[in-house]
Amino acid sequence: MVASDHCWTNREDFDTYQPLNSCEGAGAPVGSTFPIAGVGTIRKSITHNGKQVALIFENSLHTPMLQHNLVSIGHLDHVGYSATFSGGKVMFHDLKGHPFMSGHWRGTMYILELKPPELQVYAARSHNKPTDLKTWHCHFGHASEAGVRELVSKGMVEGLNIMSLET
Repeated sequence: MVASDHCWTNREDFDTYQPLNSCEGAGAPVGSTFPIAGVGTIRKSITHNGKQVALIFENSLHTPMLQHNLVSIGHLDHVGYSATFSGGKVMFHDLKGHPFMSGHWRGTMYILELKPPELQVYAARSHNKPTDLKTWHCHFGHASEAGVRELVSKGMVEGLNIMSLET
C-alpha cells in the first residue's frame, strides 16, 4: 500500500492535533474510503546502528480505521530524503546521503521499529498551583502532550499538578 500522506491510527501518538470534520481519504480498492479524524505532528524515535534518531512527521493524518501506521515515501522524498530498497530491506538517507533509518520486509509492507521519543528529564514545579497541560508541555522542553499525560497517569513526577488533561 502506498501512502500519499503520513497516516497514524492512534490519537495518543500526536504531539499537536487539529480535529477535522467530515474528511475522508481514498483507499484501495478503488472507490473505498476511510475517515480522517484530524491532522498534526508525530514525534517518534528509532534506533539506527546503536544510535537514537529523533523523527518528526509533520502534517500527519489521524486515520483511526486503518490497520497500520503509514509513512509516506513521497513526503520524505519531497523534503529531500531518499530511500533504497534491496534484499527485503529499506534504508532511508538524510539530506547529505547518510543513512538514518532502516526497516525490513514483512508480508506486504516494510516495517519500521518506531518508538515514542525518550522523555527528557527537567526540573519544574507548579508551586502547588494547578497549571494547564499546554504550559507543562512547554516547561518540559516541548515534550509530547501524551508523554506529559503519562507522567501524570503513572505518578512519575511529584507535584505535577494539572488543571485538566485536555489541551
